[in-house]
Amino acid sequence: MKTLSQSFNLEPQTFALCVPIGPNSEDALPALLNQAAVAKPDLIEWRRDAMGLLSNDAQDDCLDLMAEKKIPILYTFRDFSEGGACADADSAFREDAILSAVDHPAVAYVDIEARQSEKMIKTVRKALHRQDKQLILSYHNFKKALKPKAFKQKLYDIAEKNPDVIKIAMQADSKADILQSSYGILHFLKKSHWQKPIIFIMMGTCGRLLRIAPEYFGGSLTYAALSEAAATAPGQLSPDQIRQFRKDLYL
Repeated sequence: MKTLSQSFNLEPQTFALCVPIGPNSEDALPALLNQAAVAKPDLIEWRRDAMGLLSNDAQDDCLDLMAEKKIPILYTFRDFSEGGACADADSAFREDAILSAVDHPAVAYVDIEARQSEKMIKTVRKALHRQDKQLILSYHNFKKALKPKAFKQKLYDIAEKNPDVIKIAMQADSKADILQSSYGILHFLKKSHWQKPIIFIMMGTCGRLLRIAPEYFGGSLTYAALSEAAATAPGQLSPDQIRQFRKDLYL
């Protein structure tokens, strides 16, 4: 019988929906969790960094509450340098919290930055694979889209670190950013031996088409905000908006 953490698997170029929540206290968690569950996503992303220096015991209590919703958790303790909310959490604190979360049955995926040390990546990957869970290695650029050559190199660099999922999120300020980056993803998929999922996000208004139909641009998972205030990245739509757009486009 499958456990909660094994009840959903990302597939390459196949649409899936994730709702991120980032409560800043344990008291704020139940209401946001209930709203996320009502949206019936494939995954709920817990932005753990929003709760700051929470103890591992308290973290387990939060995950216990999440497990009651029967929706697998994508656990993210984002580094402050890549948009995280806790400047006081150093890499050692985050790694300890991540490894504690890996042991919880509600957690199916863990997202860490590809720029983290090789030792940390290997440690987290080994802990996840021991329990048939998966590692997402991510790159975020909130200022601009990488130029084609640099973007291609970034994809290969992350792939070499052997994650289960590559995540790329970059700011898009023009149609050219979208076209060049989309071509970069499709070229990478064609020329490399990568056959695992990619989460491909272009942040901002220009990138909303990728959030609606990521599978047409080489991606898989899309993130949908419960409200504008709850958005964890520029340009996020709501679950209802994404589903309505997909219905209108016969996707």
